[in-house]
Amino acid sequence: MQISINWLNQLVNSEKININTLSDKLTLAGFEVEDILNLNIFDKDDTVFDIASTANRADTLNMLGFRTEISALLDGIQENINTTLNESIQLEKINYINSGTEFNTTNSFESCTNLIGTKISNIQVGDSPIWLKRRLLGSGMEPQNNILDIATYVMLEWGQPFHIYDSNKLEKLTNNANLNLSVRNARTDEQFVDINNLKYNLSQTNLVVCVDDTPISLAGIIGSKDTEVDNKTTSIFIEGAIFDSKKVRQSSRAIGLRNESSSRFEKTLNSELLPISYKRLIKLIKVICLDPSVKVSADKYTIYRFASLSTDLKQITLAHSYVNQILGPTKNGGSEFLTSSEIENCFRKLKFNFSQKQSVEGTWSVDIPSYRINDLFDPIDLIEEIGRIYGFNNFLSILPNPSKIGLISGKEIFKRKLRQSLINLGLKEVVQYSLTDLSDSKNQVEIINPLLKDYSSLRISLIPSLIKSYTTNIKATGTSLQGFEIGRVFKKTNNQLKEFEYISGIFSKELYRNNWQLNINDKEFNWFDAKGLLQEVFEKLDLAIEWQLPETEIENDLFQLNRTSELYLNGEKVGVFSQLHPRVALKNEILLDTFLFELDLNCLSSKQNKDVVFANYFDYPTIVKDIAFSVPVTTTFMSIKETIKKSSGDLLDSISLIDEYKGKQVDEGSKSLTIKLIFKSSQRTLTNTEIDQLVLNINQQLNEDLAAVLR
Repeated sequence: MQISINWLNQLVNSEKININTLSDKLTLAGFEVEDILNLNIFDKDDTVFDIASTANRADTLNMLGFRTEISALLDGIQENINTTLNESIQLEKINYINSGTEFNTTNSFESCTNLIGTKISNIQVGDSPIWLKRRLLGSGMEPQNNILDIATYVMLEWGQPFHIYDSNKLEKLTNNANLNLSVRNARTDEQFVDINNLKYNLSQTNLVVCVDDTPISLAGIIGSKDTEVDNKTTSIFIEGAIFDSKKVRQSSRAIGLRNESSSRFEKTLNSELLPISYKRLIKLIKVICLDPSVKVSADKYTIYRFASLSTDLKQITLAHSYVNQILGPTKNGGSEFLTSSEIENCFRKLKFNFSQKQSVEGTWSVDIPSYRINDLFDPIDLIEEIGRIYGFNNFLSILPNPSKIGLISGKEIFKRKLRQSLINLGLKEVVQYSLTDLSDSKNQVEIINPLLKDYSSLRISLIPSLIKSYTTNIKATGTSLQGFEIGRVFKKTNNQLKEFEYISGIFSKELYRNNWQLNINDKEFNWFDAKGLLQEVFEKLDLAIEWQLPETEIENDLFQLNRTSELYLNGEKVGVFSQLHPRVALKNEILLDTFLFELDLNCLSSKQNKDVVFANYFDYPTIVKDIAFSVPVTTTFMSIKETIKKSSGDLLDSISLIDEYKGKQVDEGSKSLTIKLIFKSSQRTLTNTEIDQLVLNINQQLNEDLAAVLR
């Protein structure tokens, strides 16, 4: 909003406001001074502030509201008592009409709580006075004609937009002498042409003002081309209303049009100012646009519809001790904290009525005025106002003394260890948007008002974004992304929204392409190599992960079904590991041997082994035995490990698979495995005789349980 200093000087009792002081005060009070312009408007110099206010301060989007703010911020500045509304006008008698069409209302007033309207005849449309043009140009508005300029002026002065129609055009549009005014939701694909001759296809999101069910304006936004005021206009109809702020915001966004009017309706208008600003509008039209020789008489052609002219009084209780606790000590030497008189002085500057509570010493009951009722809700809001008026720069910048030093949670410690383990592996951490495009998944959480179609829902997995980044890196740099992400996903289950924290990753053989020791380009990087890398991370974190085949078919087009394993920890599923589906790899022109994993971080951290046991180094030698046997191809390595452990006693230290073979020398439907067993003891030297007996027991147990045939 642009603020003309010349206009502001006429609203406050001060000959001149210091520009630098005002700029500093506004910045410290939470306003952003984007620019200071020096203009010459019709041979008169003016200084203009281009100011951006926060969304909760709708009361400062007009000159009178800004005047109130300035008088509170600047010492010695008082508001001009002259409100220019000394003329006695009763709301029920505001009818400046000679003759013309009678306007009626229906009961159809969707999303419109208050509405008032009047027809005025014998209008003389022409140029605006110089003083009015100066006010508009100083506020960044372009003058049009006296009627429309007055409406714009009142909007800038009071913050209440009005819309003015050519009433003769309304009659012609509907071909009806008795017009019915209504407010309704637009119909799907209903056509509307605005005053700028732009055409819109409306939807039920849009709110329209109608006469005889014909739209004459987009409520709170812009009028139609068919009803605009021009130089031939002799009779007008004025509409002033309070529309639902959410509805106007949605309507404005739906058609991609935002202007001075809609920006004010979006922030919830003060209904108490509607009749006051309406009187101001009528008076200016009477003075500027009516022929003085024409006698104006009151009759029945005014519409009134008010849900409530006044708002319920809101009171907030504020304790002096709470103010001191939040704001802390001041820089003034006279008092360490704000005194009661200083706090009450801030209330007076803000025009907040207050009283000391008799029942609680050092406590105030503060009445919130109507123009701040949508902004101030809790005691902390009042404390912020006190800090703004007193000046946040006048308080000492010191940190409070903590009662105790906080500790890092076990989950955060685990997350840091897991992150560092993956980084040590060679992966890079990425951070991506939680918003994604809408897929066919039933579990996806849709956003009500998405900014873009590509960001219309919350993600249910981290993997699609990782694949997209992987592909983008190849196209942009010629190298693939070997990375992981720790982030939140969102799912809808039984109409309940749930949030989870996942860790996902994507990598291929290029993870070690630059490692000359591995010679990775000369050998295949298969599923077991990739699994071994992830297993190494689990072992560093002391996670006894079990790799199991999926019990049911996984509904994920990104995974290759016969190369997918579900990960379990203490009997609970914690994630999935898979090779990228060839169709997806070919579509995105990436390596076929690309692997994915996704883990539930909450499950992993809650089931981690928190008891770390340190053991002495073994002083006695180990004995290594290899056993080779064939088993059915459906036999999992996990079942083999469990069988070996069951019959090996306490001397077995580790079990590892060192070879797998399927071919002519093995029966059809079978596979040959070679497993390395390491035995050791911390108390004595083991003998080959006792270890051979253990190996014999293991072979017998494998034969009985898994039909293994020793080779």
